[in-house]
Amino acid sequence: MKKITPIAAAALSAALLASCAPVDIHLDTSDTADTSVNTLSAEEMRTITPELPSPDSDAVISEGVYTALEDFCTDFLLAAAKKSDGTVNTLSSPLSAYFALAMAKEGASGKTLTEMSEVMGDTSTDDIFSLISALTTLEGTELNISNSIWVDSEFQVKASFSERLATGYLAEGFGLPLKTAEKQINSYIEEHTNGLIKDMLSDTALDDAVMAIVNTLYMKATWQNTFNKEATHEREFTDAAGNKTQREFMYKTSTYRVIEDDNCIGVVLPYSDGSLEFVAVMPKDEGAPASDALASAAKLGGWAEAAKNGTYERIKLYIPKFEQEFSDSLVDTLTEMGITSAFDRYSADFSGIAEDIFLQDVLQNAVLKLNEDGTEAAAATVVIAVATSARPPEEEPRTIEFNRPFSFAVIHRESGAVLFAGEHNIPVGS
Repeated sequence: MKKITPIAAAALSAALLASCAPVDIHLDTSDTADTSVNTLSAEEMRTITPELPSPDSDAVISEGVYTALEDFCTDFLLAAAKKSDGTVNTLSSPLSAYFALAMAKEGASGKTLTEMSEVMGDTSTDDIFSLISALTTLEGTELNISNSIWVDSEFQVKASFSERLATGYLAEGFGLPLKTAEKQINSYIEEHTNGLIKDMLSDTALDDAVMAIVNTLYMKATWQNTFNKEATHEREFTDAAGNKTQREFMYKTSTYRVIEDDNCIGVVLPYSDGSLEFVAVMPKDEGAPASDALASAAKLGGWAEAAKNGTYERIKLYIPKFEQEFSDSLVDTLTEMGITSAFDRYSADFSGIAEDIFLQDVLQNAVLKLNEDGTEAAAATVVIAVATSARPPEEEPRTIEFNRPFSFAVIHRESGAVLFAGEHNIPVGS
């Protein structure tokens, strides 16, 4: 038996994690300098103990990652807003989409790589590892990121591709008959999102697929200053259609960073870890759609930049409790951003993964719950491939009441990553 390198073993953690019954995951090793790395037999896979790297709390995020993430998140949300008509609540995770697409980008070449790099930036596997490390080693917040690749048992992927995903993205590998793998992948997603996202893939979602790339993101964070549950009371909320309903509003008078320009106003609520923040922004024009706040945030340099530059002010804050979820294909959004050839069977170039494959779909589900204690949220993205601060003087606080449609986001201050963002247009889950 030929020796298996630790990196290749790490990439192929298939049989050891899950309730799947994986078979041989095929590796095309023609692009690998180490000729001792061969396709593993099913028995060899079952006997490998994977040694994925552990997140490094001292990892430093490069400036290139800051720029790439802020640009991607801003462009993603602006493109997504073009699809919104203001009649439904929306929710997405730009960060989850970024991770899933970045894994696919690791195998892109030619025009496809050029397009993806222009939209996503030229981040390396070391950059991604540093970002995952920074996000998953926060104190006081539960933030879990999981990445995985699921390869059909009759399909070959290049060993170098699997190695990059293992070392940079901590991605697990699963080999199994993909056409019937919906239940296994759904179980994996449900487990890694703490049960918030269930049955994401339909029974026919993978009928033509040869590979699925999966990212999950789960967050549970408490406010730096929690709301008193006894102060929660009913107030009037006017939805996007002008309908008025009674909602449960959380209330607190405190000092917050306020975001404001000629068109919008918002507040920044920090979580206890000091790194993540919730930002809520609404148009000043009471008849304007919530999506207009996204455009204002973009002009202010993105959600994270706008939050950093907010001014501290004593505020009487009213904001409704809510729970919302959303699922959608991201293909139109990504195409609007400039990623087009990846979805074209004739021009897609993912030769770094395998020959003659293209992306059939990019699916995303997201769930977010906001209450007096904090926020719990989860997202899953599946890429389907086919063949601080001085306190101001005390003064009479002004009131900011989110009693009409508003946009919101959960951001990571340092990197500028937007973990979750959406529009709250209509009452739901109050």
